[in-house]
Amino acid sequence: SVVRPNGPSRATGGRLFVWAVSLEAMTDLFERLRLALAPQYQLERELASGGMGIVYIGHDPALRRQVAIKLLRPELATATAAARFLTEARLLAKLNHRAVVTIYQAGEADGLFYYVMELVPGETLAERLARGPPLDERHLVSLARSLLDGLEAVHQFGIVHRDLKPANILFRGEQAVISDFGIALSD
Repeated sequence: SVVRPNGPSRATGGRLFVWAVSLEAMTDLFERLRLALAPQYQLERELASGGMGIVYIGHDPALRRQVAIKLLRPELATATAAARFLTEARLLAKLNHRAVVTIYQAGEADGLFYYVMELVPGETLAERLARGPPLDERHLVSLARSLLDGLEAVHQFGIVHRDLKPANILFRGEQAVISDFGIALSD
């Protein structure tokens, strides 16, 4: 199978990278992460895959809730990338804001860098826009206010979202939630 990031970005110099990943390698990585996180988390399935990471749906048996587990791609896990990934998680974990995904835990297990966050079960803004109809003015104003409120909160912590796009905006009901900070920068 081929895994493609959402498109070219400034971080890649505008180039689109395509990873050829065998089904066996993906299964091995899933199994490796599953074993590394057990028994604290039970890995269920892959949710999404992007340029820097893979997000899985998992289950926290102690708290009896589903979670999202973001894994930094092992082939990209340089010392600098891993440090930035974990710093992003630590900074975001300090926030408690309705418009920003909640981070529960971060760490390294079996050489894999991950963080565990709230699973937002709603659709993304990209999905909502694709299915139509276009958002009316009232919804657009509400969405803009919610996103600006969330971005203000993260900026107060010195965090810069490096990958804000419709695919990284989730909905919890009508509430927009900012996710996937693309290994955020901080002051």
